[in-house]
Amino acid sequence: FLNSDIKLSYDDLSIMIGHEIQTITNQMNKIRKKYPNIIKEQVDNNNLKRLYIPENLRSILLKEKLRKELKK
Repeated sequence: FLNSDIKLSYDDLSIMIGHEIQTITNQMNKIRKKYPNIIKEQVDNNNLKRLYIPENLRSILLKEKLRKELKK
């Protein structure tokens, strides 16, 4: 999700993670409540909600992840 420019639907995420769509929806809602600006939604031509992390936040999150891994 962080390393990709692809906008994923709830269906895509449920297949990738191996959980039910409702579980993914609930988890995304919890993340949005805790961090309101981290995950954005966009409705595509098929009226599917696509989820993504904006580029500026993605680079910050990747840098933070790298920094934590280097400390190990």
